[in-house]
Amino acid sequence: MTPFRALVCATLLAFAVAVSAASPPDQRTAAAAATQTLAHDLLWRRALAAGFDDGTGASDPDRRQAAIDAYVGSRIRPVEPSEQALQARYRDLIGRTGPQEYRIRLLQSDDAAAVRSAHERAKAGVPFAQLAGELSRLPSAARGGELGWVGFASPPTVGQTNGLPLEIARVLPHLAPGEVSEPLALADSWALVLLEAVRDTQRPSFESARETLRALFLRESALAQARALGDEILREVMGSRP
Repeated sequence: MTPFRALVCATLLAFAVAVSAASPPDQRTAAAAATQTLAHDLLWRRALAAGFDDGTGASDPDRRQAAIDAYVGSRIRPVEPSEQALQARYRDLIGRTGPQEYRIRLLQSDDAAAVRSAHERAKAGVPFAQLAGELSRLPSAARGGELGWVGFASPPTVGQTNGLPLEIARVLPHLAPGEVSEPLALADSWALVLLEAVRDTQRPSFESARETLRALFLRESALAQARALGDEILREVMGSRP
């Protein structure tokens, strides 16, 4: 499956799930399956109309799928970014960084008492990685809470912390390497953060980042077109449903 067809299929699957949820419980599986079948048939008819099969492949699943893939590929043509767009994206990304980056481990939990207890255990010498592995609800728990190097604009503000909770971004500049924060109240949980190291921000030059930025633009353009095609098919599916 091509990446773009995968995205179109994901859009259609999400719609099928929504249709299923809106159906009576004893009809949900059948409703989702029928919706996906209808969407596949619509893609096949579009592939035929666009000349990607002469119709003789209707009974051959591989030929049908190849025609659908070719049709989807014909509809998704990533647009090359301009030099101005590349430079603007570079300036935006550089503007999201501050003078320093922080290597951190994070423990995040819904249980405030557990986080406070973990703080006391950390002060008593229990390795932070062990505590995060035991208590954190995040996927990084499997790595002892390790998040690697993170950076953000200074001072940190809402929406400009590169995915870190603002409360954590605000406390990091005030920690010394090796220090664990006090328990932090987040919007929906509690956290402890260990600052392992600090370094000056590593900023690539525009020239060294050009190809990465170009690939990012092309991917974004392709994904936007794939979503638009998925939405088109959805509208057609909705119009075809009894």
